[in-house]
Amino acid sequence: MTTHILTLICADRPGLIHDVTAGILDIDGNIVENAQFADPATALFCMRTVVDTEVTDADAVATAVRHRLGDTDIQRLHVRPADVRPRTMIMVSRADHCLVDLLYRWRNDLLPIDIPVVVSNHADLGDLVRSHGIEFVHIPRRHQSRRGSPAAGPRP
Repeated sequence: MTTHILTLICADRPGLIHDVTAGILDIDGNIVENAQFADPATALFCMRTVVDTEVTDADAVATAVRHRLGDTDIQRLHVRPADVRPRTMIMVSRADHCLVDLLYRWRNDLLPIDIPVVVSNHADLGDLVRSHGIEFVHIPRRHQSRRGSPAAGPRP
């Protein structure tokens, strides 16, 4: 039995859950975890589903679901084996509470990701990150106001 994680982002419409589950059933899959929501502001549907199946090929799982979705405007359909841990860069500012929580979950195998690097615009959390054996990169913010920063974009 192989466990896959399926993530889907597509245009929202009636019947999406039916179509996804039908594709999973086509490969004799069993849904063991599911979460989804629709965002009215963007008219997008987002779904994350954990599936057990005898099918080992993640592309075959994606193809079965894609076939059932038909002409749905799919922005992203990704399937990966659950034992493949995605590499994830964490970006943090000065406050440590969220980083501490993520590192705690990661260290106790409650967050199945690989963290090769943490990047921050402040050096404050470098020792904490390095104590976990993770590279810390400090990228200081230029001495300009947020209002004038290129990332802030034009102001009305």
